[in-house]
Amino acid sequence: MPVPPAASAADPRLVRNTCILAHVDHGKTSLADHLVASGGSGLLHPRLAGSARFMDHLPEEQRRAITMKSSSVALRHAHPTGVHRVHLIDSPGHADFCSEVSAAARLSDSALIVVDAAKGVRVQTHAALRQAFVERLRPCLVLNKLDRLITDLLLSPEDAYARLRRILAEKTGASKAMLLRGFWGPYYIDKEKKAILPLTGSAADQQPAFVQNVLKPLWKVYQRGLMPNSAEWLHNNVVSGFNLKVSPRELRSKDPKVSLHAVLRAWLPLAESVMEMLVECTPDPIAAQAFRVPRLMPERRVAASGRASIVAETELLRSCVAACSTSASAPVVVFVSKMFAVPYSMLPSNWLNGELLNHNHGHSEPESEEECFLAFARVFSGVLRAGQKVFVLSPMYDPVKGDDASGKKVQEVELHCLYKMLGQDLVPVDSVAAGNVIAIQGLGQHVLKSATLLSTKNCWPFSSMTFQVSPTLKVAVEPSNPADLGALLRGLKLLNQADPLDVYTVSQRGEHVLAAAGEVHLERCIKDLQERFAKVQLEVSKPLVSFMETIQGEDASLMGSMKAEQGFVDRTTPNGRFTVRVQVIRLPDALTKVLAESEELLGQIIDGESSQFAQDGGPICDEPMRGVAFVVEPYIFVNDDDVVTHSDDNIFTGQLGAAFAVLGDCRAKVLKEEMQEGTSLFTVHAHLPVAESFEFAEKLRKRTSGAASAHLAFSHWECISQDPFFTPQTREEIEEFGDGSSIGPNLAKKLMNSVRRRKGLHVEEKVVEYGTKQRTLARKV
Repeated sequence: MPVPPAASAADPRLVRNTCILAHVDHGKTSLADHLVASGGSGLLHPRLAGSARFMDHLPEEQRRAITMKSSSVALRHAHPTGVHRVHLIDSPGHADFCSEVSAAARLSDSALIVVDAAKGVRVQTHAALRQAFVERLRPCLVLNKLDRLITDLLLSPEDAYARLRRILAEKTGASKAMLLRGFWGPYYIDKEKKAILPLTGSAADQQPAFVQNVLKPLWKVYQRGLMPNSAEWLHNNVVSGFNLKVSPRELRSKDPKVSLHAVLRAWLPLAESVMEMLVECTPDPIAAQAFRVPRLMPERRVAASGRASIVAETELLRSCVAACSTSASAPVVVFVSKMFAVPYSMLPSNWLNGELLNHNHGHSEPESEEECFLAFARVFSGVLRAGQKVFVLSPMYDPVKGDDASGKKVQEVELHCLYKMLGQDLVPVDSVAAGNVIAIQGLGQHVLKSATLLSTKNCWPFSSMTFQVSPTLKVAVEPSNPADLGALLRGLKLLNQADPLDVYTVSQRGEHVLAAAGEVHLERCIKDLQERFAKVQLEVSKPLVSFMETIQGEDASLMGSMKAEQGFVDRTTPNGRFTVRVQVIRLPDALTKVLAESEELLGQIIDGESSQFAQDGGPICDEPMRGVAFVVEPYIFVNDDDVVTHSDDNIFTGQLGAAFAVLGDCRAKVLKEEMQEGTSLFTVHAHLPVAESFEFAEKLRKRTSGAASAHLAFSHWECISQDPFFTPQTREEIEEFGDGSSIGPNLAKKLMNSVRRRKGLHVEEKVVEYGTKQRTLARKV
């Protein structure tokens, strides 16, 4: 529908915010290159598209050829309805950097789901779709690398069509009406009747319209274009016929693939098609925010007494966000999805009018002399201006309770500079209207990882983002030179702020523990810590495996366990006037799963203090507890009589054989194995203990000479069935094991002792201090 004449450049109807989501190596960054070359106003030459990796500007990204962080670029696309601004956010496909995907999805309204046509839907494709669903984004499918169906899999057009149908119709579950647009679906074109009719299979010449009109011509060009001396045929049948602009040098190249790809880029421009899809098929911020506001700002139920003004102001902000109001009088609502660090040398030195920029604005950045922290953010309501004062709300802020003693849940801050992002380049702007993605300078000392910026503090912050994995890989770090401890501590603080998912803690032994999502993520964190933030040589321990403690027993009902007369402990105060009885019960597995998935909601109910419903240190080896409920019964003795006040119970709640050999060595459970259609490659899905996973990839590489690779992602918690304290007690156990010396290896005990040793806790084990060789009394004859 045409935009009314009143539409201007600031109209959010001329804005599109989209992110690129996909499995690793499915072509996200190459697609971004083509889009930047098409609408980037000279940011990237079209000939470099696909090889420049414009959005991967970190040296480590270029070296590894994978995306490690989400970055944005503002593009322009001319359309009959007006010149549209497209904020394109490229995001990683590796599971270790899923937090960057969450940060990108929160600021977007739609998602380009890129799928390699040859590889099909993979693990991170499903994860990307889940993230798009959680954030209520409109997904748009981009089938990439169709040429591999010809060159690698050697499929016919009919077989390729069947493969594409398996990727799309069956995977999305979309209705036929949504998929049957254009040529897609089980229909063919009857040229005599000039109609599109359903395929009946009765006539041999019936072919799906997509095969007949899209795939067959494409296959013909590929097969003919790859033949020697094909330049003349391409020129006569494709270049001239479609009036394409192709370089004569490329067309006469000795390599047929160079000529073919040059012709295809001109004949079927990828960027133009995707840009048209973004403008015509994805929502603008007005439509998107109206749909997304229940996720971003869920309704809150609070006691009416004395809270009417807070509820009313919250509803006003909610309505402005739903409408994406750009009025000058509208309240300002901004969400920061992550903080990222850039060297001060990369910041623009001049304002738009040539005026010299003062990046510190009189405020020094004590955390770092060389790194500046910028907020990756989006304006959801109002107009944000440089120099404006806003309230910074942490995710745990509650306007009903106000700030706590730390004074960090809500802070009033004056913003420094606003920047439009062009990949690694930043362009200063004086104001940003609702619906746009922006970088903000001035929040480095006030935002740790994410936050909500408001023009009022009488409102709840945006809901927290969800992450597909958690940081389970832990190492202890210390400086090689003890004198550099201060620099390490400052560096760890900066790294914790710059990375959305890493977690820094100090153990009871004083170890500085860094937690990451996986091996690649950990390597990136250590490299940044050594070279950017701490700039000292580090000593890194072997991975520290995360465990959780629980209790085992028969699956009794929850209420039945609570009524049991045994399994409790009483403790009485020294004056004898107060007694607490605590009973520990095992929660059903289903309830444990629900509690784990509802962590955000529970945090809102009990003020975010997770220790109220999960003990941080259990009795086995001081690890967090899971699947356990504590029933607390306090008894207050009023006088010497037997009268007690009993409160209500409260619960706080290729080389396949070698690959299988490695899996067996590492105690893996193989779930399924499948062969990739059209190839000789096998994919094996297995569950692997985290304790073994750190060496699994290296073992696999050595055992298979690099012919097999592993993709690891955290899956779930699983109980170890063995009892670390098992000793024979029953008659049957004594008959089988005797005094216990004949019991085989106890994995639970082995892991428990290893953790206790690392933490400096007591370990019960037999140590032979003075051993002598046993002598026999028998005389040798």
